[in-house]
Amino acid sequence: MVVKSTARRRKIAPGVPPPAGDDVAGLIARAQTFSPAPANPDLLAAMAGIAAGVCVYTATGVVTLANRRFLEAFGLTDDLVIQGATWPEMMADLPVTNTGLALEALTRLTCPGRTEQTLADGRTLCITRSPVEGGGWVDTVGDITDERSTLAAAAYRARHDALTGLPNRTVLMERMQEALRLAQRGELSAALCLDLDRFKAVNDRLGHAIGDKVLEAVGERLRNQLRGTDTAARLGGDEFAMIQGRIRSPREAQTIAQRIVADLSRPYQIGAHEIRIGASVGIEMIDGSELNPANILRNADLALYRAKSAGGGDVTFYEPAMQMRLDERHRLEAQLREAIRDDSLILHYQPQVDLRSGQILGFEALVRWQHPTRGLLEPVEFIHVAEEIGVIRQLGVRVLDLACLEAAGWSRPVSVSVNMSSSQFADDGIVYDVASALQRSGLTPARLILEVTESILTSNSPAALALLGRLKALGVRISLDNLGVGPSFVSYAPRDVFDIVKIDQSILAMSSGKPGGMDLIEAYAAFCQTLGMSPTIGGVESLAQLARLEPGGCEVGQGFAFARPVPANDVHQLLDSATRL
Repeated sequence: MVVKSTARRRKIAPGVPPPAGDDVAGLIARAQTFSPAPANPDLLAAMAGIAAGVCVYTATGVVTLANRRFLEAFGLTDDLVIQGATWPEMMADLPVTNTGLALEALTRLTCPGRTEQTLADGRTLCITRSPVEGGGWVDTVGDITDERSTLAAAAYRARHDALTGLPNRTVLMERMQEALRLAQRGELSAALCLDLDRFKAVNDRLGHAIGDKVLEAVGERLRNQLRGTDTAARLGGDEFAMIQGRIRSPREAQTIAQRIVADLSRPYQIGAHEIRIGASVGIEMIDGSELNPANILRNADLALYRAKSAGGGDVTFYEPAMQMRLDERHRLEAQLREAIRDDSLILHYQPQVDLRSGQILGFEALVRWQHPTRGLLEPVEFIHVAEEIGVIRQLGVRVLDLACLEAAGWSRPVSVSVNMSSSQFADDGIVYDVASALQRSGLTPARLILEVTESILTSNSPAALALLGRLKALGVRISLDNLGVGPSFVSYAPRDVFDIVKIDQSILAMSSGKPGGMDLIEAYAAFCQTLGMSPTIGGVESLAQLARLEPGGCEVGQGFAFARPVPANDVHQLLDSATRL
């Protein structure tokens, strides 16, 4: 448009296309040579066709030329534009709406210069001012609302968890730095690490889609528990963290944490599923004694580990001794990896005895670790470590190979039982491991008994049963260990899977010394025999227990009443000298 002295805008002839190659830079160049008068139709046509808003000014700031897109960007109408006036003069009486905000941005601009302005209707404009040769300048304006919205969304995603909408680790560490600054002024804060108890079972049983819904609900409950000075974040998986600002005392931090644990432990209704999980919390106070945010979070995580180890559902504060235990744990992990590679893992053998004849029918192989500084360690001290660091299969292969090799050299062809971890049934590699051990040792397959627990079946029943079937096809025998501890196996195990069932020692301990106490063991034994499985009773610790067992229906016994586990070298002596244990 050309600014005129009247309130009417000169009409532009329709259908006149802008010359090829015209853009903002071209218009600026043409504005330097063309006089902004109605007799310049080419310039007017180009101004009308360009996508950006353009306005040309004299050296004194008087508006001489503006296209329709410039007016539309600011919500202006033709009748407001007056020749020989500046924008502030023309808009002096307008309210501060979109137009007023935009004109405020224009008055702030220098030449050259650039600014952005968000209008009352939410749009964001980018305004650029460029000089014109001989005096004056040109403003170009573009709508960058979508661009800014996209950038804002990207910035939000970079600082927030996509699933729960909670802040992420980046925001948490910024908040930690702020808490550290407050600590220098004597104000107390607390860092909390939170982890959900029993959440893995939700994913395993109901699937990750339901698990994600639970995490969303957890995020919402955490938001509802926040005070104005708190920040909650999701670190990943089912791990969350929180900064409690302006805490009066550790006791207050503990009270808030316990309230959060109670809230997160309430049932979750996800569709048709009522889901019950729990939460554990570790706390490290931010009091200025530790200035590294990463160390503070690590300490809270160590406290969380202790809370989880105690059974979950607890709130635990960090103590320096926890770091010492962690360092010791790391050393133990490294030493265990090394022990699997060398000869530090050895086997002891405990006899399994025919209760009628007293003859040794076989031995259970029990792994021991000859630790370089702590002496001989039993499985309870390191098996869980092997499972947690993912070396249980290597350990299992080592035990299996050693048991088969040593049993192949015994003076009598009795059986050898080897315990199998549920982790070894993660894939069909277990079949290869057993077949290889038998081949390398030359042990007759029928002499090898693989002892498994019910957890193998309950965690992945169809796949586990298929693997057990393939193992039996090798000619080995399968023993179900710890009967009476978990749910009844008969609901999911065909009777042709197990050859032997070992009744857990807790059943014997519970039954001993009570009137009719052996009835339960007799019932278990009769049940197993009905299914064609040989019942074995474990944990026979005394001669009194042994005497009560003889009429009880169990065929085989094992425990200290017969013999303690012995090193491999002593097996030959037991086999050669014992006629009855």
